[in-house]
Amino acid sequence: MCISTFITLATFLPLLFRLGLTSPIPQNGTVHALAQVYPDPAPSSGNISWIHDPSIIYEGGTYWRFSTSGNIAVATAPSITGPWKYEGALLRNGTKIQIAAGQDVWGKSLFPLEC
Repeated sequence: MCISTFITLATFLPLLFRLGLTSPIPQNGTVHALAQVYPDPAPSSGNISWIHDPSIIYEGGTYWRFSTSGNIAVATAPSITGPWKYEGALLRNGTKIQIAAGQDVWGKSLFPLEC
């Protein structure tokens, strides 16, 4: 872990514990309501290296994953757990986005449109 991770954890964990959003020890053996809503993470397979801040949509029996960095990498899978197959970049060569030097595309959000 890098130092920024430790700083982030040291800053926010006490706040989360105080707000009751998480607890290091289950209270009375119960699970917080939010923990019951989301399933445990499952392992993925296929092209899953260097995936940051993914947006995933499901369309026509296929999961589409768009990830931050570079030209927005696109991958598809028949299941949310994969196997993920790299399909190429959303922003192909010659695409122009005005960003400052040394910056990158980050934190994209995708929404299906009904036309």
